[in-house]
Amino acid sequence: MQLLGEVLDAKLLLFLNQLPTDAKVAELLEAACAQFPAKNLKFLNDVYKAWHRHAGRPTGVPDPGSLRWHWAQRRLTTYPRKTLPHVDNARIENLISIVRNYSTRCTFNRSGDTVVKEALKVEFSPALLAGMGTTEAPYAKAAIVFEHSLNDTVQALIKTNPNDRLMATDWRHSTRAADLVFFCYLAWEMLGQQHMPTVLKNHEICYELNADAPWPQMVVYEGRIGFLWSGTLFFTAEGVAFPVLVLFVHWVRCNALCGDTCCRSLQCAIETPALLSARDPLYCLL
Repeated sequence: MQLLGEVLDAKLLLFLNQLPTDAKVAELLEAACAQFPAKNLKFLNDVYKAWHRHAGRPTGVPDPGSLRWHWAQRRLTTYPRKTLPHVDNARIENLISIVRNYSTRCTFNRSGDTVVKEALKVEFSPALLAGMGTTEAPYAKAAIVFEHSLNDTVQALIKTNPNDRLMATDWRHSTRAADLVFFCYLAWEMLGQQHMPTVLKNHEICYELNADAPWPQMVVYEGRIGFLWSGTLFFTAEGVAFPVLVLFVHWVRCNALCGDTCCRSLQCAIETPALLSARDPLYCLL
């Protein structure tokens, strides 16, 4: 993953700052700022200041996060969108049964506190989230969003047993981004893929690394849950039952088509459990 500081180094930024104001330079700085994640927040702010100067010091874009989200909003309107087809209840029941059986033993030992951090970040406004660095802990910004309820929210995320939360969630109706995050990380722990997937949030969809990725990636786009695959956004139909689970079944199918062996096993367990090999790690969860 290339960072902003690698595609636009400090010397080049200094040179651009010494040029006469130029709208084309502003356009390129904005695109670079939005398409590459930033680890160094000071450098991100310096890029924003250079853009602000070349763009004629406009109002309405007060910080780097607003700049990134402003660019991403425009780009996201160009993405094709598709509605996912119906998934029958038998497959939904098989999926929830498998995940429920796994949840009694899950400790999130692979993802660790990522589950907590992601559950907090999906509640941030797009501009606030876009202003974060890649390694920045979300708790300071979460205090702005959750205010006095932050501690109770974090404690609930940490202390609630995965099985208890799974059973307490209204999966038939929930479209909450936080519920998608929980279910995905629980299922991803179970799958044991070599590289843990992630949920892309708003501006992250437009990162160069993700925009044309050949494998499906879960997304939260302005509070709406879906997935991105080869530059197209897929969403469940309006009012569909079990939206999070329907979305996950389709995500599994698409990853299986891409050659993911873990997803192929789960697809078999969901759609044709009688054909799943007794040697498959998922067999004991049927």
